[in-house]
Amino acid sequence: MKSLDKLLRVYADNVRPLLALARSIVCEASEAEDVLQDVIVKLLSNPSACEKVNDPLAFLRTCVRHEAIDHVRRLGRETPTPTEQKMDDIAQQLGISKRTLYE
Repeated sequence: MKSLDKLLRVYADNVRPLLALARSIVCEASEAEDVLQDVIVKLLSNPSACEKVNDPLAFLRTCVRHEAIDHVRRLGRETPTPTEQKMDDIAQQLGISKRTLYE
Protein backbone atom coordinates (compact mmCIF):
# COMPACT_ATOMS: atom_id res chain seq x y z
CA MET A 1 0.00 0.00 0.00
CA LYS A 2 2.96 2.34 0.56
CA SER A 3 3.75 2.27 -3.16
CA LEU A 4 0.23 3.39 -4.05
CA ASP A 5 0.34 6.14 -1.44
CA LYS A 6 3.64 7.40 -2.84
CA LEU A 7 2.26 7.28 -6.37
CA LEU A 8 -0.82 9.25 -5.34
CA ARG A 9 1.36 11.89 -3.67
CA VAL A 10 3.47 12.23 -6.82
CA TYR A 11 0.26 12.47 -8.83
CA ALA A 12 -1.08 15.25 -6.60
CA ASP A 13 2.21 17.14 -6.85
CA ASN A 14 2.28 16.84 -10.65
CA VAL A 15 -1.36 16.97 -11.68
CA ARG A 16 -0.93 20.07 -13.87
CA PRO A 17 1.91 18.70 -16.03
CA LEU A 18 0.10 15.36 -16.27
CA LEU A 19 -3.05 17.19 -17.37
CA ALA A 20 -1.02 19.13 -19.95
CA LEU A 21 0.41 15.87 -21.27
CA ALA A 22 -3.06 14.36 -21.63
CA ARG A 23 -4.39 17.53 -23.25
CA SER A 24 -1.54 17.55 -25.78
CA ILE A 25 -2.88 14.20 -27.02
CA VAL A 26 -6.66 14.54 -26.69
CA CYS A 27 -6.80 18.34 -27.33
CA GLU A 28 -9.80 19.02 -25.06
CA ALA A 29 -9.43 19.99 -21.41
CA SER A 30 -12.48 18.02 -20.31
CA GLU A 31 -11.26 14.90 -22.11
CA ALA A 32 -7.81 15.32 -20.55
CA GLU A 33 -9.46 15.41 -17.12
CA ASP A 34 -11.33 12.21 -18.02
CA VAL A 35 -8.03 10.58 -18.97
CA LEU A 36 -6.46 11.46 -15.61
CA GLN A 37 -9.52 10.19 -13.79
CA ASP A 38 -9.37 6.90 -15.71
CA VAL A 39 -5.70 6.49 -14.78
CA ILE A 40 -6.41 7.02 -11.09
CA VAL A 41 -9.39 4.66 -11.11
CA LYS A 42 -7.27 1.96 -12.74
CA LEU A 43 -4.47 2.44 -10.21
CA LEU A 44 -6.87 2.34 -7.27
CA SER A 45 -8.57 -0.77 -8.59
CA ASN A 46 -5.23 -2.57 -8.96
CA PRO A 47 -2.83 -1.33 -6.26
CA SER A 48 -0.51 -4.30 -6.77
CA ALA A 49 0.46 -2.79 -10.15
CA CYS A 50 2.20 -0.02 -8.21
CA GLU A 51 4.45 -2.25 -6.11
CA LYS A 52 7.41 -2.47 -8.50
CA VAL A 53 7.40 1.17 -9.64
CA ASN A 54 10.87 2.68 -9.31
CA ASP A 55 10.13 6.11 -10.78
CA PRO A 56 6.55 7.14 -9.91
CA LEU A 57 6.49 10.24 -12.13
CA ALA A 58 7.77 8.37 -15.17
CA PHE A 59 5.23 5.62 -14.49
CA LEU A 60 2.40 8.14 -14.25
CA ARG A 61 3.48 9.90 -17.45
CA THR A 62 3.48 6.58 -19.25
CA CYS A 63 0.06 5.67 -17.86
CA VAL A 64 -1.39 9.06 -18.84
CA ARG A 65 0.12 8.90 -22.32
CA HIS A 66 -1.20 5.40 -22.98
CA GLU A 67 -4.64 6.19 -21.57
CA ALA A 68 -4.87 9.37 -23.67
CA ILE A 69 -3.95 7.48 -26.83
CA ASP A 70 -6.53 4.81 -25.98
CA HIS A 71 -9.09 7.55 -25.35
CA VAL A 72 -8.51 9.02 -28.82
CA ARG A 73 -8.76 5.55 -30.36
CA ARG A 74 -12.01 4.85 -28.55
CA LEU A 75 -13.47 8.06 -29.91
CA GLY A 76 -12.43 6.93 -33.36
CA ARG A 77 -10.80 10.15 -34.37
CA GLU A 78 -7.38 11.53 -34.97
CA THR A 79 -6.07 14.44 -32.99
CA PRO A 80 -6.19 17.41 -35.38
CA THR A 81 -3.10 19.50 -35.79
CA PRO A 82 -3.45 23.21 -35.03
CA THR A 83 -3.39 23.93 -38.78
CA GLU A 84 -6.16 21.41 -39.46
CA GLN A 85 -8.22 22.88 -36.65
CA LYS A 86 -7.73 26.38 -38.00
CA MET A 87 -8.77 25.26 -41.50
CA ASP A 88 -11.89 23.63 -40.03
CA ASP A 89 -12.73 26.87 -38.22
CA ILE A 90 -12.25 28.96 -41.38
CA ALA A 91 -14.41 26.61 -43.46
CA GLN A 92 -17.13 26.72 -40.82
CA GLN A 93 -17.04 30.53 -40.67
CA LEU A 94 -17.29 30.74 -44.46
CA GLY A 95 -20.05 28.15 -44.55
CA ILE A 96 -18.18 25.90 -46.95
CA SER A 97 -16.82 22.40 -46.74
CA LYS A 98 -13.28 21.86 -45.62
CA ARG A 99 -12.61 20.02 -48.85
CA THR A 100 -13.35 23.20 -50.80
CA LEU A 101 -10.48 24.95 -49.02
CA TYR A 102 -8.04 22.31 -50.22
CA GLU A 103 -9.15 22.35 -53.86
